[in-house]
Amino acid sequence: MANTKSENRLGHPLRLSGVSLVVVFVGLPWASAQTGAEQTYSRALEKIGYEDTFDGEINSASDYFEYLADQAGPEDACNLGELYKRAAIDSYMSEELLKYRGQELEEVDVFALPPEEYAAVKDEIDHNHKRWLAGEVQEHGWFSKARCGPDAESAAFLMVQHHPDLDWQSSILEMMEESWRHGNTSYSNIAFLKDRIRIEQDRRQIYGTQGYCVGGGLWQPFELENPDKVDELRAEAGLPSLDEYSATVARNFCQKDTVQ
Repeated sequence: MANTKSENRLGHPLRLSGVSLVVVFVGLPWASAQTGAEQTYSRALEKIGYEDTFDGEINSASDYFEYLADQAGPEDACNLGELYKRAAIDSYMSEELLKYRGQELEEVDVFALPPEEYAAVKDEIDHNHKRWLAGEVQEHGWFSKARCGPDAESAAFLMVQHHPDLDWQSSILEMMEESWRHGNTSYSNIAFLKDRIRIEQDRRQIYGTQGYCVGGGLWQPFELENPDKVDELRAEAGLPSLDEYSATVARNFCQKDTVQ
């Protein structure tokens, strides 16, 4: 992982069913009468080789979200099937980027696509996911653990965390914080999103959740606002110590022989 603030940096090991993962689809618009936007989205998914088929094994975040999508009922207040399918796609893309850690994305062919084509495909998928998630949030409110469950909150959070629109991330952060004040949302996800926004704003992070792989298979956080209090702040946010977190990320994502 290059020590640059790029979309393939490692910052959020998601713990799902005993598997530590970064990062991180019923109802995809496969209907016979697709709109132009849906057709463009479907073509983008074809270009990255995504297939929404769960093979029964959970080895990654995308596998886990595909499993949850398969388990979701046809109708529910949180539209979980659609949420988990889109989260699976988002995680599938993030997992592919891990293969190129330490390299400049402008110099590699992600999903065997030339850099410019990959960028256009990613923009299309990101835009579609944002449009869907923003509509759901506007109509029903945040996907809090109290309303939709912890897996749904993690799925929605990861889609926001990985999106390049800083203004949208900031607006969702405000919504998450309001939900937390009412006891409906975990603060750990808020901590990750706060740090991500600060790094994108060229500011020091608070909790040390964002960083990069360095030599020797180690992981290092970007600059901290208050290094002496970081573990205290992390504990208040429900996060492990920075040393423990750094070791976990390094073990799972910075080793040359790590299986992705």
